[in-house]
Amino acid sequence: MSKTEVQEYFNSIFDLIQEKCQKHHLKISVSDDKDFDIVITNQDETNVLPIKVICPIKYFPEKKLTPHGIETACLFHIQTIELQTKPLLIFSFQNETSGKTEFMIVKTSDLINKFTELSKLPNCNGSYKMMIYALSDNLILDATDISAEGEWYFVGGRMVENTKWDLSLYLNRWDEIFNHFIHESTD
Repeated sequence: MSKTEVQEYFNSIFDLIQEKCQKHHLKISVSDDKDFDIVITNQDETNVLPIKVICPIKYFPEKKLTPHGIETACLFHIQTIELQTKPLLIFSFQNETSGKTEFMIVKTSDLINKFTELSKLPNCNGSYKMMIYALSDNLILDATDISAEGEWYFVGGRMVENTKWDLSLYLNRWDEIFNHFIHESTD
């Protein structure tokens, strides 16, 4: 994607997130449009939630041709610094079959725990990679470094549901954002 296409994609994602936030009387702003950082606040701006929006660096449309119900396969890079500075991450991707924009909303601490559970280590540049498969039944899988045999067995045979590779619980988990403001306002 060109820089213009990436910026247009981010703007469309921002609009979708803004629509969700406005329904809960929250404000959203871009803190760094180059790095896709956003800030969500309550109306009087006394409660601030910085969020990193992470978009795929690459899609793999050939994965849709497999008989496993894969609707989207995409690769994300997550910088270690983002895991240290942002309490919440939003992974946004386009479902290539439905055309719908999907969001995985994950607490950074949960993602760090997931990486530990999966024995993931950052590369020499200090970033993690995460390949996800979105399947037809709202199943989201971490398929990083999965072999063709593993794909056939684990994905095709649905052996990964409810395992450590299953990321489905993070799909469109908007309450992670909204609960931040509910809990903070009661303190």
